[in-house]
Amino acid sequence: MELYGTTKPSCGKKLKQDAGVDDRKPPDNNKALLKKISKNNDDNESSNFTNKKEQNRKSVGLQKKYQSYTHWRSSCYITSLLELLYTNYLHTIPWWSANVGIIPKNTGLKNLYISFTIRDTVNTPGAKNIKSTLNEAREIIRRHVLEEKWEEDNQFGSLTQWFVNIISEEKKSITLMSQLCVLGLRMWSCRSGHFKISPTPIRPLFPINGVEEFNSAFFNNNQNLIGQVSTLFLQRNQLISKIFPDQPCPYNRANLHQCTNREISYEEYIISLPHTLIFEVTQRDGYNYNLSNQLNFPFQLGYQEDGVSMEFMLTARVYSTSSSGQHFYSEVIRSFNDQSGVYKYDDLNDGMAVLESEDLTSLSGCKPRTVLVSYRSNDSDSHSIYSNIRTS
Repeated sequence: MELYGTTKPSCGKKLKQDAGVDDRKPPDNNKALLKKISKNNDDNESSNFTNKKEQNRKSVGLQKKYQSYTHWRSSCYITSLLELLYTNYLHTIPWWSANVGIIPKNTGLKNLYISFTIRDTVNTPGAKNIKSTLNEAREIIRRHVLEEKWEEDNQFGSLTQWFVNIISEEKKSITLMSQLCVLGLRMWSCRSGHFKISPTPIRPLFPINGVEEFNSAFFNNNQNLIGQVSTLFLQRNQLISKIFPDQPCPYNRANLHQCTNREISYEEYIISLPHTLIFEVTQRDGYNYNLSNQLNFPFQLGYQEDGVSMEFMLTARVYSTSSSGQHFYSEVIRSFNDQSGVYKYDDLNDGMAVLESEDLTSLSGCKPRTVLVSYRSNDSDSHSIYSNIRTS
């Protein structure tokens, strides 16, 4: 869509129950003493139970591995991203059920939800045929990608294009887009007052063109901050304002009016941030990925504005084994037995994800050949307030 131009009074003292007669004998405290001993025993039993429960939890420990999607016909471009998406889905299941589960037709996003719910069944105790169930979950997406001719079978495909297309199918739904995409507005205007307003392109990914993304006056004056994704995120949340000295008036482009002004003011700003925020280190000329070894992705990503504070937590990364993207694998933060760890998943490893570290912050920082990095936010109220401020 484009737009041109209250306490109760006392009733007296009550007599204490069991108040003895004044017979000058000492009071019988046996009842009170027995009651106190019983209470102490109950407290000790409760404390012992809690301690045993905690000891049992620690003795079980964090599981060393878990089964995920196996490799099939160069499917890593699907499975590595699916692992990242499923990890984030686990934190937002109620939202997916309420908003995606009700989609009547078998769109890509609905199939993605169906795939996740099928995978959910392997998380139940005593689950059988785990590999075949996970294969079914993978194939729902792979077949959809092939049927839509987004990729060709048995060939290395684009890691992100199929997901971008799935989201694009639902671009008319603001509810879905606001959960999954960065939304913004942009405006062009000339000195005569002609203007054009339109939404920024809807994409589920936050692009970073390597360190070249930091080529701005701010980073030129603060070179120690080059590569700091947290700072880039803050900068991208600011109003972007530019002057184009030699561009046609937006009215001319729309064939509404002949205007000779060539100096055009351009403004762009974000009006909504998604609950699942995915950064993409882009490819150069559609082939080699930009270098990521100087890009520092923090464990926590925050933003504050007018008293509103939003915090995103790191959840997953996807890597390429080469600059041209010949094979992809993932590192994700998963929780088991009330403990969390960083797992490395590669579908070539028979689909087995292996525990790499119990230090969750090890997933952050600068890492070579990073392609995707995801963050999650569970505070929906702050997102709504942020959007209201930006659009008021």
